[in-house]
Amino acid sequence: YSVAHDLRAPLRAIVSTSRILREELNGRLSSGESDLLERQATNAVRLSRLIDDMLAFGRLANAEIVRRPVDLSFLANEVADEVRVRWPSGGTVRVEPGLRTVGDASLIRQVLVNLFDNALKFSPEGGGATFAAENGEFVVRDRGIGFDPRHAHKLFVAFERLVDGESFPGSGVGLANVKRIVERHGGRVRAESRPGEGAAFYFTLAESR
Repeated sequence: YSVAHDLRAPLRAIVSTSRILREELNGRLSSGESDLLERQATNAVRLSRLIDDMLAFGRLANAEIVRRPVDLSFLANEVADEVRVRWPSGGTVRVEPGLRTVGDASLIRQVLVNLFDNALKFSPEGGGATFAAENGEFVVRDRGIGFDPRHAHKLFVAFERLVDGESFPGSGVGLANVKRIVERHGGRVRAESRPGEGAAFYFTLAESR
């Protein structure tokens, strides 16, 4: 936390000075020089977000779990509406009605946000996703680009990414957060896929039904 706090000030300085230079030297910079300054600011912002994600990941290790009955279908529909705004071309998330569980609603919400975000981010236009229960597990399925199953073990490791950051932005922390939250509930998470055939992310939570 101390290191992250100390990094924030110089990162803010990089962003502000880069953008001040672009504004004050407007018309005197070549297009290449202007692009370099903007790239510098963009990457500093990206690093700042990565630091925030690192802090959030660390906090999950000690977050208190408040277990209560959760209307999972209602929560999932709320999250789906929120996520769809960020990925309008990714289609919609269809949620099976009547899903319920017991757990910490705020942390379970983070699980759904990350899984739905991934499903729509990696789906072609109009691809969409579904959320349902199958054989005692909850599952988020999409019809996106998929991944090589040989690398499935890397998905839930913090900062491991199977895609390039330019085409698919992200910090590589989201699925690690999913794993940490699910395991702190006494559950498990796994993924199945093939390239070009979409992906399915399965998870369990204690006392789910």
